[in-house]
Amino acid sequence: MRTKFVFLFLLVATGSLFSQVSGDYRTSGNTNLNTNAGWQVYNGTTWAAATVSPYAASFTNTNTITILNHTVSTAANGSISPANLIINGTLNISHSGTSPYLNTGNTTINGNSGTLNISNNRRINVQGNVIVNSGGTFSVGNGNSDSAIIVVYGNYTNDGTTKFGMAEVAIVGNLNSNTASQIQNNGNLIVGGDIIGIFINQGSGGQFYFLDPNATINITIQGGNSNVTPINGFPANYTNLVEEVFGTCLSLLTTTWDGSAWSKGLPNNAKTIEIAGPYTGASFDACKLIVTASGSLTIADGNFVNVRHDIVNNGTITIQNGGSLVQIEEDATYTGNNLQMTRVTRTMKGLDYVYWGSPVQENVTSQIPADFDRKYVWNLNGTMDGSWVNLATTTPGRGFITRVKNIAPYNAAGGTLSFTFNGKPNNGTIAVAANIFDGSSDVSGNTILLANPYPSAIDATRFLRNSINQSLQISTLYLWTSNTLYTGGSYSQSDYASWNLTGSTTTSTTPLENLRPNGKIAAGQGFFAKLFVDGNVRFDNSMRILQQSTSNTTFYRTAVGNTTQSDTIYDYQYPPLTQEYDRYWINIKGANSNMFRQLLVGYIEGASNDLDLTYDAMTFTSSTIDIYTIVDGKNATIQGRALPFTNQDVVTLGYKVPTAGTYTFELDSAEGLFDTNQAIYIKDTTTETYHNLKEGPFTFTSIAGTFNERFQVHYINPLLSVNNPVFNEESVVIYGSNKTITAASTAATITGIEIYDVLGKRIYFNTTLDTSEFVTHAFDLNAAFLIVKLTLENNKTVTRKIILQ
Repeated sequence: MRTKFVFLFLLVATGSLFSQVSGDYRTSGNTNLNTNAGWQVYNGTTWAAATVSPYAASFTNTNTITILNHTVSTAANGSISPANLIINGTLNISHSGTSPYLNTGNTTINGNSGTLNISNNRRINVQGNVIVNSGGTFSVGNGNSDSAIIVVYGNYTNDGTTKFGMAEVAIVGNLNSNTASQIQNNGNLIVGGDIIGIFINQGSGGQFYFLDPNATINITIQGGNSNVTPINGFPANYTNLVEEVFGTCLSLLTTTWDGSAWSKGLPNNAKTIEIAGPYTGASFDACKLIVTASGSLTIADGNFVNVRHDIVNNGTITIQNGGSLVQIEEDATYTGNNLQMTRVTRTMKGLDYVYWGSPVQENVTSQIPADFDRKYVWNLNGTMDGSWVNLATTTPGRGFITRVKNIAPYNAAGGTLSFTFNGKPNNGTIAVAANIFDGSSDVSGNTILLANPYPSAIDATRFLRNSINQSLQISTLYLWTSNTLYTGGSYSQSDYASWNLTGSTTTSTTPLENLRPNGKIAAGQGFFAKLFVDGNVRFDNSMRILQQSTSNTTFYRTAVGNTTQSDTIYDYQYPPLTQEYDRYWINIKGANSNMFRQLLVGYIEGASNDLDLTYDAMTFTSSTIDIYTIVDGKNATIQGRALPFTNQDVVTLGYKVPTAGTYTFELDSAEGLFDTNQAIYIKDTTTETYHNLKEGPFTFTSIAGTFNERFQVHYINPLLSVNNPVFNEESVVIYGSNKTITAASTAATITGIEIYDVLGKRIYFNTTLDTSEFVTHAFDLNAAFLIVKLTLENNKTVTRKIILQ
């Protein structure tokens, strides 16, 4: 950059002369651009009264509008496009609107009275040059705080008076101000060429920005903030204007990393970023990304690179586990060498399965690590249910699964596995065909195994709210957690975590890791989706997350990341989706740690108390233990209910247990109004008692089976803590386990017990009991049928047949 500050620089500018052509306009009196009165048109021989206004006229690339010593204003929104504009009088452009009102070629403002005033947030495009001759005035925003936009694609020469208020002024060519130009009230000028002349920095001050680092800056700054220094670049809020006017990803704004420093300042989303040496540093945004043959870019765990447009990789790009690469524009291209993206599992055991999806375009079956011995894909062929088939090729957006070999170290302590995907990253719209069911009806929907196709996280809410996916009635996403240790036979079907627009449920509450989906689907993550209509499932860039830290680290069956990091989203292309949530989670637990299931109830905008596909998640698979609500006769592991919330609402609670025994309902967590003093009661309809889960877990006894009428969720206790148990035989549980017999009653105290074999011989009795639960000693018997008779304090008797095991 050649810079010189002087007190005065004089350059004489002359007006431009144009010969008259047919169709030219000139004024004959004060008028506006939207009427024919006060205008004359040159017909090739002479000037005649205009029959149409300049606004309605059709101009060629040679026509000129001349404003003589008259005043012209605007009266309607629209646009006029003369090849040339000559102002000897006054042109006031102040009618409000957002599109360019004046789209002209060369514009000349002559003295002694030529004036062009622009205000009221209008825009003017000058395809040629602007010349303000001595005595002429060009005033943007009348020098006041305005938001007009002025774009000059040629040069701007000022020998008169120029006033730039709070305006976006972009000059592609040179700016020559031979007489003082005034920059007022934070007015900003962005110039593509040289800046020469005198400028008065008035009001609260303004700023010069120049795009060409080799430009000549030869200026004198007077008044106000007289020590202002021109800046190579432009304000961040000018990004869209600069890309439109000067071109996408200016080479003039390239900053290069040489292995130790940036050549032209830190990266931002307006600059072309060139990596010419090893780079392993902080996250950054870019307009365009170029990795040279000598360059290497490593995106570390928790870091990101967001690129608005194209990526050219002539070196190497490596994305470590938890790193993220986003291309923002749908049509952005990736050329050059393949990149590598690695995903790392958390500690796994032999025969565990991982659900994957490829973030690259290529078929990656040959890249699957050797420590996986089986590979499958879920095949939908129009039948009611899909089936697992051997994986032959990978397709962007479609998930697949792999099984860990049962070898050391996975058959002992376990270990982590790495999968490095090698290829060109997916970007833009990706469609995945779904042929779910060709029968006459499908009231239950069907599932398709999908996957995040990008090397960055996607937002599950945007995925479900996409209009195409809504037309397929995609309702709930299910993510395999492989939480239960495999011991043979079938895999635990309770290991699918669920997510929909109401929220999510987990498969475990271990303190070491949180397996509850957070609405962000990590790169490489496979997941099931339930849908009800054939079609093409859509992924596109509107779903991708421009994240700051942990959005791309929640990968099921991957190593747990830094849980202390924030999850801030600063998505400047797609605003964040906000939602009020009033919800709570209830767990059911059995005697061992594998007996666990979770339920979510949420009061949320958009949901109703009837079946809503996107707010209610049906129980996905058959589980040995389950908890759910009943909605329109279906079992829902997630239920969205209507707002506004009322404490008179009642939710029917169903459960399923595999064996007779003692079980527990507990409040896992709560949000919104349920995180306040709002009570959550479990009502046992067999005893007509209420228990507030806010005060602690609720323990109950149950025989084996499925029960949809015993429990309800209430929000007020009509008994006002008065406990009046009502006897019901379902409140009595009797079962045999480990050679002992357990008897429990929640409605009445047990006063006696008698036990008989199948021949009627009494083998045990105790008539002095006073307890709600009693366990006998161990009997020295093989598996046998026994008859147990209980006597209760209300003189009721209950007799059951059991098997002693």
